[in-house]
Amino acid sequence: MIGQNQELKFSISKASLEDLESMLEIEQVSFSVPWSRKSFEAELQGNEFSVVLTARSEISSGPTGPVVGYICFWLVFDELRFLNLAIIPAWRRHGVGSQLVSQALSLGFCKGTQRGLLEVRESNQAAQALYQKFGFTVYAKRKSYYTNPDEDAILMSLDPLTGPIFDVSK
Repeated sequence: MIGQNQELKFSISKASLEDLESMLEIEQVSFSVPWSRKSFEAELQGNEFSVVLTARSEISSGPTGPVVGYICFWLVFDELRFLNLAIIPAWRRHGVGSQLVSQALSLGFCKGTQRGLLEVRESNQAAQALYQKFGFTVYAKRKSYYTNPDEDAILMSLDPLTGPIFDVSK
């Protein structure tokens, strides 16, 4: 258990197949319809557009500590498309998601992407707030996009990406 006043330290690095089991565990506790092993394997080794980053705890294990979160996104020509972001429950609301999104946006900007796109469950207010602090805005709703439970998707965009430094202190 993480103490109230304990500073959470973590590092972000590119994911590998060795991270797969940890990512699957986080996926299972985070989503009602989790990604499969094959989906993760495809993103980690079969998709030239895919980037997967992990956040690792540095509390006691150093920079190779346990995976506490991950983000998966595609860099496709001028577009950065967010696919999946999950943090273990004990590490949520401690800046891990913000840093993963910031790293993705910075990498996308450096690779020449012009805009970011994503969809999020309508009920996931925490995720919407996270993306809004980076400047994402709602541009549409997709009816009954999600299942288990059936739910609309909120489509969000950041257009244009303005630079590699994103203020996450808001």
